[in-house]
Amino acid sequence: RGCRMDSVADLAFFLWRGEPPHEAWALQPLTKYYLPQQILNGPCGVLSVWTLLQVRLAAAAGALPAGGVDADSEAPDDLQAEALFTLLARAATGAAPAIRLCVPDPATGADVLLDPLPFTRAAPCLLQGGAPPAGDDPNAGVKKAIRTHLDDAFRETGGCLRLIYSLLATRGLAQVRADLGDRVWEPLVVAPFGLCSSDLMGLCLKGEAAGDFADPKGWGGAVLCGVVSSAVADTGARMASALFSPPTPHYLIHGGDHFTALWADAPDAAKPGKAGGVYWHWNGLPPAGPRLTKLRLTVPPKPAKREKDKGPAGAKYIKPEVGEIDDVIQADKSAHPTDFTQWVYEVALALEQPGVTSSHERDLATDPVRRYELGERPPRAPAWRCRACYETRFQTFCFGENKASETGDDGCVRCKFCNVDQRAAGWTLWLPYTALPAKWQAKQRLRYGPKILAVLDTKWRDCDVEVDGGGAPPAV
Repeated sequence: RGCRMDSVADLAFFLWRGEPPHEAWALQPLTKYYLPQQILNGPCGVLSVWTLLQVRLAAAAGALPAGGVDADSEAPDDLQAEALFTLLARAATGAAPAIRLCVPDPATGADVLLDPLPFTRAAPCLLQGGAPPAGDDPNAGVKKAIRTHLDDAFRETGGCLRLIYSLLATRGLAQVRADLGDRVWEPLVVAPFGLCSSDLMGLCLKGEAAGDFADPKGWGGAVLCGVVSSAVADTGARMASALFSPPTPHYLIHGGDHFTALWADAPDAAKPGKAGGVYWHWNGLPPAGPRLTKLRLTVPPKPAKREKDKGPAGAKYIKPEVGEIDDVIQADKSAHPTDFTQWVYEVALALEQPGVTSSHERDLATDPVRRYELGERPPRAPAWRCRACYETRFQTFCFGENKASETGDDGCVRCKFCNVDQRAAGWTLWLPYTALPAKWQAKQRLRYGPKILAVLDTKWRDCDVEVDGGGAPPAV
């Protein structure tokens, strides 16, 4: 290469910034299974990509076990060698690409880097729908070398870390720094819990240490799997199309601080609007895992259009009619702590807002008007919330909670904050979930329901998830 090659010490210093490797990474093997169990929190992103790639390769080769993989399904040596080759080859650069493997020295046990293993980039690939004829694979020698080190380097303690060192060495630290650009000082493994950064996921998914999931230009080539991330709901970012609509139904699920794997054995289950598609979800991390869950994912054929709440300039907004629900404030969970459909919700009804207009015309067919009446007195009197105070909460930081009804000299009940007559100020209502309009039920479902619903909703709008055989939805 005409320059000094990186050493394991260089890679370790770059990854850990002079600190010892995080325990979760030092311990974690890739294992011999399709579905690796995770020892400690940290390497979940890499392990989930590893799971999805093995399953995808097996499906492409027509080698999936009958009935699909399970926690005891062992992946063949050739398939795991192919998976490692696929990951590493994507990271290689230059006109004469080569792979570098990090393996333990048999004499000392210390990790070392093998000499570069040149390979042919143009060879047929299972992920592209092709496979080299038996005995005619130009990269057979490289894959054989990888297969030789499966047990000692990757299936045993520290195998996950050796994979990352192999990726970094194959790409070269100089190129990794160039990939990171202004983020070069941000660690690929995030302290203090050893979590996978998005740039580390970029290195695994496309061989480049640049992992902005919302960057449409950063994911131009074929990716190993799609990504479904809670960041879409949390930030309003738009997922890059290559990740949003991958060629096969294999998805990295990002729940915020944890990655899991989701895939379908049948390719047509990935089609938008497909009702009743069967997916598998794997979470290898205790205490919610190890758990393999068979899910039935149902997506409405034509999801209802959903306007956004008041927000940044340019966001769509439908002005509620007077008497409609303007906000759901909180939920009373006391009667059924775990079932949000049995809760009672405090709602604020819309007031007259002369200076506010909708940003676009309301579709009454999908979003009909539903008004509510306050009634004679607050439903939880003597305690009540002043609707007038709640309307100005962002200016006054007063939420109008009156713990008791205070009667003034004129005999009227008045708010203790604004001193306005209760009948003029108005109050909030408490409504059961079943009494909420559909769009507000959907919002509470995403807010209080199982997290997997909110994450999958960013890909499959208004989807429903049913666990095959019953039980709680899986944690993400």
